[in-house]
Amino acid sequence: MLQPINPAASILLGGYTVLWGLWVVNPWWSVFAAADLYSVMATIAPEWAFGCFALLCGSAMVYGAHRRSYYAFTNGAVAVGFHWFLICLCYFLGDWQNTGGITALMLAVYASYLYLNVRVNFHGHKKIHSLLQ
Repeated sequence: MLQPINPAASILLGGYTVLWGLWVVNPWWSVFAAADLYSVMATIAPEWAFGCFALLCGSAMVYGAHRRSYYAFTNGAVAVGFHWFLICLCYFLGDWQNTGGITALMLAVYASYLYLNVRVNFHGHKKIHSLLQ
């Protein structure tokens, strides 16, 4: 927890979230219709809503890591962590044997770790250059 975090890994997490959002929101195919696993997600919101939410969360994470801004980074990490935890719950409720739930849980835990690392090590600086190395 006392070690600096890698901004490239943070940007990759945000970028993966953006890519996931683009995949779900695209107009050429229906992700939710592809498997029963997504039945829980389809009852919560339409595909475009999940896709747009992922795009917003991932973009916030990438922006915060790139700008090395404390508030942008922590807000992005919270948003990405919440997004992946929601996806994890939906995966487990849709098909508890699917490995997608474990993957989404790992991404949520990693985003939470990034948030906590910056919160613990933040000493009142507007920019977090020393923490993101």
